[in-house]
Amino acid sequence: MKKKFTLFVIFCVFITAPACVFAGTAPQNWDKFEKKIRDNTIQKPRAKAFVKAMRPLLDSYYYAAACDTTPAVFVFPVEGYGPDSIGGKKGSGYIASRYDFFEGNKHSGHPAHDIFIRDRNHDLKDDRTGKPVRVLSASDGVVVSVNTGWEPGSEIRGGNTVWVYDPGVKGLYYYAHMDKISVKTGDIVNPGQELGTVGRTGKSAFPRRSATHLHFMFLYYGKDGTMKPENIYKSLTKRIRPVAREKNENTN
Repeated sequence: MKKKFTLFVIFCVFITAPACVFAGTAPQNWDKFEKKIRDNTIQKPRAKAFVKAMRPLLDSYYYAAACDTTPAVFVFPVEGYGPDSIGGKKGSGYIASRYDFFEGNKHSGHPAHDIFIRDRNHDLKDDRTGKPVRVLSASDGVVVSVNTGWEPGSEIRGGNTVWVYDPGVKGLYYYAHMDKISVKTGDIVNPGQELGTVGRTGKSAFPRRSATHLHFMFLYYGKDGTMKPENIYKSLTKRIRPVAREKNENTN
């Protein structure tokens, strides 16, 4: 069930001195920032400073808004599918080398798992059910960025995307190449909640040579502002929530 948090946290970051660019809730600020990262319009030192400053604000936003106290769980992010739909041999499609979050749309590597659906005719519907395939939130969290409106010809690689921050493990889940998106920035989501549907948006996902899939990535969000990709193949196959790297940071 979606929950809304109306308390506005004012937070300003000097992206281009001396103008104060961002003012709004923590997720709204992150959403604006993510688009600057995606479009490569922010310098890396300032981006890192922003990331470091934002984590405690995202934590505060989530814990003030979330009411669900059920045990933490992990859900496979594509409804009706399982580990056998993950591309590569035993997750070999995951390639983290040379990846840098701060390079945005120009990043290298493939620090993610592609989860393929049965869609031979590319109509964005499961060949067996004839219905769109839902993308589910893998864990608890807050939606910190949503990208919609991708059109063929765009150079944006992720297409329509959703970013969800999970404060329990201090990490970001990234869902890309989606078709429809059913959440908005600032929403609190629970494991198994619909985020949207699997699509073919994105520069490389749209061509006919590409099979319909969800691009799913997890980044650890360090308190020092680092954003490190983590291979969560085990989480996907065993349905186990990733473990927070930093001690005593699984609670507020």
